[in-house]
This record gives sequence, C-alpha cells and structure tokens, in this order.
Amino acid sequence: MKKIFSFLLVLALLGLLLFNYFLQRDLQQADLVGQNLFTYPTVILGLFIAIGVLVGIYVSIRNLQE
Repeated sequence: MKKIFSFLLVLALLGLLLFNYFLQRDLQQADLVGQNLFTYPTVILGLFIAIGVLVGIYVSIRNLQE
C-alpha cells in the first residue's frame, strides 16, 4: 500500500512540474497574442493533479486509521 502511495506522490510531483511548464508557456503565448490564458493541456493536467492530490489525501487518511 505504501508503494502505491509513494508512486502516486511521484506522479503528482511530475504532474506539477509539467503543469508549471505548460502554464509558463501559456502565459508567454497570452502575452504575445492577448488571447485565452489556458489551453486544453493545461486544464487537463490541472484536473489530473487535483484528482491525484485528492486520492493521495484519501489514501494517507486511510493509512492513519489502520
């Protein structure tokens, strides 16, 4: 169970790094064009990160209860 939790944590960190990269790129493009701030990859990555964080919190709470 702890292996799964640490794996999810690593995935969440990688997702955050990717999210940061896409966000920086989107901000630069928005400055140039003055258009929509968020593109689809950024939104989808954000959703995955949110789900990953929620699952991580749930798993850690379950581990504390056992």
